[in-house]
Amino acid sequence: MAGNITEANISAGNTTWFGVCGQTASNPASSFSIIAEPGKISCFDVNVGSCEKNIVFLNLLFSQSPETITSLKRGNISLLNSYISDPGQDASATLPFSLTYQTSFGNVIAVPTTYTNAAIPTAFRMGYVQDQNNNIVIITQVVKDLKGFNGSMFDFQAMLPTNGSNTSYYVTVDLSCAPVGPRPSGGGGPGGGGVGTPISQPPPQNITEPEEPKPEKPEICIPEIVCGAWGPCDEDGYRYQSCEDLHGCSEIEIFHVEKCPEEPPAPGPEELEEPLMPRPQEEELPCLSAGLLLIIILILIVLYKRRKKKNERTG
Repeated sequence: MAGNITEANISAGNTTWFGVCGQTASNPASSFSIIAEPGKISCFDVNVGSCEKNIVFLNLLFSQSPETITSLKRGNISLLNSYISDPGQDASATLPFSLTYQTSFGNVIAVPTTYTNAAIPTAFRMGYVQDQNNNIVIITQVVKDLKGFNGSMFDFQAMLPTNGSNTSYYVTVDLSCAPVGPRPSGGGGPGGGGVGTPISQPPPQNITEPEEPKPEKPEICIPEIVCGAWGPCDEDGYRYQSCEDLHGCSEIEIFHVEKCPEEPPAPGPEELEEPLMPRPQEEELPCLSAGLLLIIILILIVLYKRRKKKNERTG
């Protein structure tokens, strides 16, 4: 797996990734191309232009196509694995984070991302996106003078995937500047009169400068996060849940990402249970009580004795 640019990783037989690093300059930006050689590192300077005011975001885009980029979307991990075509390289392990990137084409959410500096785990952020024609594009945010893989100070550091052979990448600058307000119009001095006519000046006035308002103590904003329902699963087996801060404490887009739950196996044919047959009821024999039986026996004995006496008399 390729995770960070280090001398050990590059020299230990890496046949998939190509490392890039370097500084940026404020000269007018221009696009150019480089050749990505698997297992190598190339450091160079990039002209990115400048802003009159503040920079909103500054990205470098490394595209495998010379076509002008008109849109960007989250990269498909399966496509990247298929392109690398190396069983020892798993793009989902190389790019384990899902983050949002600000670009000139809008915010791109859930971008597979990694950080390419082992010494500083959150330095040199880079992500995998695709352009309008599904070409592979690596996006990296430009920073200012961070210590790179070899201890030198760099403004960018990233890794470019290859399929084991030299690959052309086309580098473009994605820069957004903060808007500049209207400039104050310059005023001229007092107008001049005719020759010999003095210029009258208004009498001086005592002008009191207004007191500067005291800075108010910033209020502490406590976020209240509310999330919607989970969205459908995408082709990579992930689903997303958009969330919102009801108090608007931050402009950062909030969402959750998780692997789709496995569907339960389809139930097999149910076994039919044989209905229980009612047990035949045994016929109940009439039951005579012992007392009644004894009375009948006594009666029979008495009748027998009487009959016997009667026979003796007649005989």
